[in-house]
Amino acid sequence: MLGDVEYVEAEYLHALSPSERAGFRGDADSWRRRITPTAYCSHTVAPIMRITGARPAAVAGFLVPKAGSGDGAASTAAALLVVRMDDGTVAKALHGFLQGEPRSGWSRLRVHGSHGYAANDAGGDGGDGDWSVRLEAPAWASADHTRSDTLVPADRAGIPTGVTPADEGDYLVCAQFLRSIRGEAPPLFGAADAVDVSLVGMYAALSIEAGGTSVDIPDLRDPILRAAQADRHHPSLTTTTPPR
Repeated sequence: MLGDVEYVEAEYLHALSPSERAGFRGDADSWRRRITPTAYCSHTVAPIMRITGARPAAVAGFLVPKAGSGDGAASTAAALLVVRMDDGTVAKALHGFLQGEPRSGWSRLRVHGSHGYAANDAGGDGGDGDWSVRLEAPAWASADHTRSDTLVPADRAGIPTGVTPADEGDYLVCAQFLRSIRGEAPPLFGAADAVDVSLVGMYAALSIEAGGTSVDIPDLRDPILRAAQADRHHPSLTTTTPPR
C-alpha cells in the first residue's frame, strides 16, 4: 500500500520535569552521564532498520541544547540524527528530553512511501489507541481514485490476557528472546544489526565534532572494513563524569 519507502521519522522522548530528569540521569557515576548524548539511539534507529530492511550508511548529528544550562552533555535536551540508509532512504531519528509528549518514553513513527503514508496513532493515554496505525493513501494511488484514511488496530496476537499495553513491548522482546535461544525462531534483531545501531550513535558524535557534517558508517559485516577499525579510539565518544 505504501509503495517504496522514501523517508522515515522515529522519535523516543521523555517529557520530564527538571527534578524527574535529574533522578532519571542518576548520580554522577551513572552510565547515562558518561556516554555521548547521541549513543542512546537504539529506540529510534532499530525501528528504522526494521521498516526499511536497510543498513545505516551515513549519519549527520546535532545536539539540541537545554535552555539556560550551559555547555556539555548534561545540558543537552535531545539528539537529532539524520541517517542515510544503504538503500537510499533518508531518516530522522530524535531522542532525549523534550516537552509536549503525552507521557514519558513516548515513541512516534512516521513512514512516507511512494504511494502512501503510515504513522502510529498519537493517543498518548496508554490505551489501545497508542499502538494503532494510521494508513493514508492519495486518490491517484488507489484503484477507485478515492483517498483513503484507515486506522488499523494494534495486532495483539500471542500476547496473554493481563499484559497491559504499556508492558507489551517488554513482553514481546522477552518472548522473542526465549524463542531464539530455544532454537524455535531466528532472532528478530541479530547481533550484527545491534552493532549497526550502536555505530550510528558513535559516528553521530564524530559528526557533531565536525560541525554536523555527514559521516560514513563502516559496514562491519565486511571483514576487511572490520579489521580496519581495530584499535581505533575516539575520546569524544565518552563524556567526562561531572564532579560530585
